Amino acid sequence: MNIAIYQVNMGRDHNRVAFQSLDEMERFHGSSEIESEIYDKVFEGEVNCENLEDVYRKFNIDHPDGYKGRSLSVSDVVEVIGEDGESTFSYCDSFGFKKVDFDPYLTEELKESKIKVVSV
Repeated sequence: MNIAIYQVNMGRDHNRVAFQSLDEMERFHGSSEIESEIYDKVFEGEVNCENLEDVYRKFNIDHPDGYKGRSLSVSDVVEVIGEDGESTFSYCDSFGFKKVDFDPYLTEELKESKIKVVSV
């Protein structure tokens, strides 16, 4: 299964939608429309998974090499890239996943944060 995972960048999340279900976004913000521009791509690659539930388990228990994000959670978006090159996007909701409109071209690559050590 070829996938990409997108997670809300907390620094760009001005409406505080990270970790909210689609129902909560609708209730608190008046819309469940996904703001693609507040997301970072944290993973892209082939995984040994059969479905989105397998992806959820893998990215909570057994992070693959190269994974830069936090454990998969509510508000994350999983892109499944089909053999024909067509993608579907699914929102990790409170229970399961829901297909959503999402524009990966508005996202950013996750920039790894570096810890600066100052010696006195």
